[in-house]
Amino acid sequence: MRFCVSNHHLFLLKSNFRYPTIYIYSAKTLLPFSTATSTAQTHFMVDYLIQKCGLSREKANSASKTLTHIKSPENPDSVLDFLKQSGFNDTHIRDLISKKPKLLNVKVENTLKPKFLFFQELGLYGTPFAEITSRYPHFLRYSIENHLQPTITYLRSFFHTNDRIVTAIKRWAKVLSYDLQKRIMPGIEVLRECGIPDHKISSLILR
Repeated sequence: MRFCVSNHHLFLLKSNFRYPTIYIYSAKTLLPFSTATSTAQTHFMVDYLIQKCGLSREKANSASKTLTHIKSPENPDSVLDFLKQSGFNDTHIRDLISKKPKLLNVKVENTLKPKFLFFQELGLYGTPFAEITSRYPHFLRYSIENHLQPTITYLRSFFHTNDRIVTAIKRWAKVLSYDLQKRIMPGIEVLRECGIPDHKISSLILR
């Protein structure tokens, strides 16, 4: 019996029979494991989310999958700087980014700043706003003109003053994400049909 190796194949010549028999094996089939090395690399945003945003590695790995198009930390840095300047502490930032990691890709001047100013003019800013936003950040994806302003205008018909609107938002923060036409107004109309006056409805919300 003789062996011969050629072009990554093993030729086994068995000559103890009248007619020799040749067996051909691929070299790959003889290897107990693959020698191929993985070329996958961890995206730099994984470490960024851990070090700058306080996420666990597990959450950072998951969140980074939505941020693979980010090529540098420049925009994420500007977002974090703006949040800190707006009264967000490390816990607020961790909770906010873990829920909405794509926020690191938005433009501060075009998207975040106008919305923060909108609520600041209403009287909602600093730590109270940071606490609401870090718990229910989804309202940040909505436009001021098409969603946030109409919602606040409708709430004003019940609460009349900005202070009372802010109090209502603090106690019912999800209202900022609700669809005005499909969820808020129908619910209010049901209460009205039950004979509950508006001032009683507002009192129920502010409890």
